[in-house]
Amino acid sequence: MLGPLPPGVFQSNHKPSTQVDPKLDHFSPRLGFAWQPLATDRLVVRGGAGYFYDLLAPTAGIANIQNPPFAAAISFSGLVNPTATLATPFSTQPAAWSPRWYTASGLSSNLAPGTIVAENFTVPLTYEWNLNAQYEFVRSWVFELGYVGSRGIHQPASFPINAPELAGPTNPVNCGYNGGNPAVLTNCITTNTGATTNVALRVPYLGFAPSFAMIKSTTGDDKFNSLQATVRKQFSRGLAFQGAYTWSRSFAATYVANPDVGVNTFNPAIAAYGLNAIYHPQRLALSYNWNLPFGHSEGFKGKLVNGWIWSGVTTIQDGTPLTITDGRLGTDFGGSLTSRAQFCSGMGNGNVGTSGSLYSRVVNGYLNNSAFAGPTGACASVYPTGGVFGTGTGFGNSGQGIILGPGQDNWDMSLSKITTVGGLREGATLEFRTEFFNSFNHPEFSNPGVSVSTAATFGKITSSSVNPRLIQFALKYAF
Repeated sequence: MLGPLPPGVFQSNHKPSTQVDPKLDHFSPRLGFAWQPLATDRLVVRGGAGYFYDLLAPTAGIANIQNPPFAAAISFSGLVNPTATLATPFSTQPAAWSPRWYTASGLSSNLAPGTIVAENFTVPLTYEWNLNAQYEFVRSWVFELGYVGSRGIHQPASFPINAPELAGPTNPVNCGYNGGNPAVLTNCITTNTGATTNVALRVPYLGFAPSFAMIKSTTGDDKFNSLQATVRKQFSRGLAFQGAYTWSRSFAATYVANPDVGVNTFNPAIAAYGLNAIYHPQRLALSYNWNLPFGHSEGFKGKLVNGWIWSGVTTIQDGTPLTITDGRLGTDFGGSLTSRAQFCSGMGNGNVGTSGSLYSRVVNGYLNNSAFAGPTGACASVYPTGGVFGTGTGFGNSGQGIILGPGQDNWDMSLSKITTVGGLREGATLEFRTEFFNSFNHPEFSNPGVSVSTAATFGKITSSSVNPRLIQFALKYAF
């Protein structure tokens, strides 16, 4: 900014918006090899590993200074004034900072900037490695078997920084800060009275919303390991084919309250590993292109039987891991986190899903409601109003990604006919193509509702992940 800085504002001596300058000494080695262990060239072993640094989007720093309390937007509008002159149309009053305030009754300015950049950034780094063998077992047919893994550290993530502390007689919070009164050590918050009362007084940064988070931080972490097998046929005799199978395991860090410490506070947040919610443990993908062997006739018959091509893509895969939640737990933290659900006594991961065919589970419910505790559930007696697994101060004991959602079995196909025709130029072709999406009209279902506290939708599947069968036609003339 131009001119002297306002009182209380300090200028950073770093060029970026963080307190860490870009590093110029990152070394990212990569190593690969190919080895032919036998005299024959039909077997090849390959492998490699490397460091891969990522570039953080520069828009993060720009977005940081465009949000309150770092900026205030002022707009002017009104009726059209036909007598307006070329004089300045803007107010002479300077723009003000968004004020930050709170009261002893729990009211707050509740500022919630849309994007806050962490003070310190670490450049995201991913390690990748693989080892595989390729073997041509029949001419033009290759089998490949390999292991592929990766590990990501310092990945971009959202990090909660203002969730309310859990107060108590032995854990007083924000002593002396009581609605702007002078600091008196006896003015301590020692009770937790829910999201509608003193939550705003128990946050680390008074005046900011409990949901206030550093959207741009480098606290993410992930792991991926997989066995990958591929059968590939190079195009010959009118056929090209590839089948790829992956069996994998993927974990990602989420930031949640720690249910294992004496006081269930959300601060400081810890990283909890769990199954990655966006991966499919097993996945088979097939692709093929076949020039149908109807012969090579001449004349009118040739126009009818030559040039037919059948192609398609098939995807068969597991569903994604689901985490069962309960919005009635942890409410004394102001709704700034999602608690996992609480198992009934004697229940565990094996009791989460219902039995029967997928169709019956769609009709009757995909998840077992009686496996989880709740005020109106089958085991309400283990669902207390407070304590480690309470509705206000505690969290459920179920895990992350404890059941898979519905799988997928989708076939997309195409049948086309290419005919050589006379035209403006020699060699012109006319292609007629019919495409079938979800060819067998299999119902492919989306994930069910996973919130125990929302009885109307818990365990219910209300939508599909793939459209019903869709057929479309195309006609193309190439010359």
